[in-house]
Amino acid sequence: KRSLARNIVSAYHDEAAATAAEAAFDRLFKAKETPEQMPEHSLASLPSVAEKDGAYHLPAVLVALGFAASNSEARRLIDGGGVRVAGNVVQKGDYDLPTTAFAAGAGGTVVQSGKRRFARLISD
Repeated sequence: KRSLARNIVSAYHDEAAATAAEAAFDRLFKAKETPEQMPEHSLASLPSVAEKDGAYHLPAVLVALGFAASNSEARRLIDGGGVRVAGNVVQKGDYDLPTTAFAAGAGGTVVQSGKRRFARLISD
């Protein structure tokens, strides 16, 4: 399968693109690291996400990112251990993200839902 994928990418693009695609695949699926490129969102630009008492409601953030269809589904994802923030699994019942999690100049905070959904949240 790897050889077939490399040949297809090489045929439509070039050998350098095939090598880059293979490296990105290995990074994400073999090494289980975060991808180099992912959607980047400002917290201020996300609809229905507002700071309250020094924290952001994580289920609302997941819905705004498109990682869940509803707050209930987002809470189920969190409770099932399927959400990571900055590489750490969000614990069951921990639905609020403190604003301190979004350090300025740190390149943003990576939010992961499941194995393949990533987004980088940047502070305002």
